Amino acid sequence: EKDKPDAFLIDAVDWIKVMDDPSNADQLAEKVGIHRGKACAILLAKSLSVPVLLDYSDARKFALDLDLEVIGSVGIIIKAVRLGLISREVRKACKCYVVKYLMCTKRREKLRKVCEDSHNGKARNRA
Repeated sequence: EKDKPDAFLIDAVDWIKVMDDPSNADQLAEKVGIHRGKACAILLAKSLSVPVLLDYSDARKFALDLDLEVIGSVGIIIKAVRLGLISREVRKACKCYVVKYLMCTKRREKLRKVCEDSHNGKARNRA
């Protein structure tokens, strides 16, 4: 939020665009039963035709029902690895999170393959 102490970090980069909350976010949040922030993210993604970052929740299910492309935290990490944007040090720090995710989801085979492809250098050829 603009008035929070760490908001200056967002102002310091040019690849993040700060936007006003959609006017109907409160109404959607109440109607669907999701957090207001997630309602904002869904409405902005829909209006801008961009993917929305949501991890498992009712908001994610709702966004998928709207035919939005939904990506989660692990998906962001995987994309960054594929594009070579994550250094070896950061990759090691993320490994614990990704391993925990792999252990508690039905998607572990798909993610394991992506990680193996990235490790074997196949991802670099796609970037």
